[in-house]
Amino acid sequence: MVKDVAQQQNNPFSLPLAPSAQTLATRVYCTHQVIALYDICNNFDTLSLNSETFQKCKADFLKYKAKVDAAMNDETIDEASLDIAIKADTLFRSWKLFDDTGQLNDNILLEKMQKMYAERRDKEISALTQEMEADPLLKKEFELTLSRYGIKDLDKFKANSKRGEPNKLREKLADDFALLQQTDPNNLLVKSLKTSVLQQTDKLPYVVYWLKEDPKTNHELRDIFDPRNIDEANSRQKFLMFMGKLLTIGQDLTNNNKIAPKDISAKHSHYKSYYDDIRMACGNPDLSNADISQVAALAYANAVEGCWKHKQKCNPDPLAKKEMYVHNVNRWVADMVKGRNNIASLAFLTGKEAEQYKTSADEMWKDSVAAKHITVDHNTDLKYHPLFKSMEDKKSLHDIWNLTLIIGGDIHNAKTDATENTGGQINKCLINGASYYKAKISKKPNNCLLISPAGSVSLERKEPEQMQKIRSGTSILREQSSLETDFFMSLFEHAIS
Repeated sequence: MVKDVAQQQNNPFSLPLAPSAQTLATRVYCTHQVIALYDICNNFDTLSLNSETFQKCKADFLKYKAKVDAAMNDETIDEASLDIAIKADTLFRSWKLFDDTGQLNDNILLEKMQKMYAERRDKEISALTQEMEADPLLKKEFELTLSRYGIKDLDKFKANSKRGEPNKLREKLADDFALLQQTDPNNLLVKSLKTSVLQQTDKLPYVVYWLKEDPKTNHELRDIFDPRNIDEANSRQKFLMFMGKLLTIGQDLTNNNKIAPKDISAKHSHYKSYYDDIRMACGNPDLSNADISQVAALAYANAVEGCWKHKQKCNPDPLAKKEMYVHNVNRWVADMVKGRNNIASLAFLTGKEAEQYKTSADEMWKDSVAAKHITVDHNTDLKYHPLFKSMEDKKSLHDIWNLTLIIGGDIHNAKTDATENTGGQINKCLINGASYYKAKISKKPNNCLLISPAGSVSLERKEPEQMQKIRSGTSILREQSSLETDFFMSLFEHAIS
């Protein structure tokens, strides 16, 4: 649906001239209109004496009536204000909303509301129908939008009181509108619909960002994290040391996995200084020794089970015993405390490859081999770096709060494949204030994870201030997109003005 410049200037909802943006903008417009119709019809169908909409309107009317009564008895009120109060009082009387004692008649108020909501619904449907009839291309796209969600026509849409809450529509609108803002920010539709779209998507537990990835910055961030660039500030090495200390505590408390993790909640490891090291690394001084002990024991048991299962998969040995393999894991953990992911101890490799790994001086090759088995990965992928403004903030993606130790190449690949990517150009990122199953930014915010075939174990830690601001920004955004003034009350105020 392409319109000329004059039409665009006169119609704030006009669609873009650029053919590349036309389909997306049309889809945004149609989805927005369908949701508006959903809400109008649902508001009418659910209106009752006990409904939230009625109760809110009733409370507003009672407050308004109190103000009118006070104004009528105020001898110092100005003439204009008194005139509005008289008009409001006259309208109250003509509607017979209040009896002589000032009691509100709920049934009459409900009847008035139902009538006005029905008139609004029918007016919106009529206007939309006329718009569709005047533009065949818009009609076609609108019908496609309706059919995509199982809606055949507007008459059945209006009559079906079980149409439900359009969650899928709201999610689709959030995705498409965020992408339209990113790809075509000057589109008149963006400015015209922004407030309304925020209102319609306010119920979603996340905010959508479409982020343009800067390959140069992305490459620089990955270079910083390269294990060959080891120095005192290398966060990958610090994370391995952190995990090594956590697993060492677990090893000590469970006596090489002979004591069940559930039996050690009141015990503290002999490695007393490690508790403070872990609190400092996590940035969470409130973690108790007992909390750390419990997680450490679970993490160690998980690491033993995960390494054992992975070893049996990539280098099976029917004569090997899990009870003895624990010592292999302990040697690997001891190296981790020193900041090294030395998989040579874990018997994952066979024959010539194992010998070459032990003797090779090619650290790049050794790292590539190790990464196939045990990986330090990012929870929030580096491609989401545009969320952060400065390079120093972007580097915080490498900090402990955002890293995961993954045992098993298949698990790492599955995690990577599950991360949504649009060819490295524009990436969708869902920012949520709390954990949400669809969130790509972090499936478990505030947790440092160890993932293995045995499952995952997490330890609470503090996110950097920049990330907390991004999350809190979602709620701020919603506060700014306050819901519209109640439709019925706004009509009443219009009538007396």
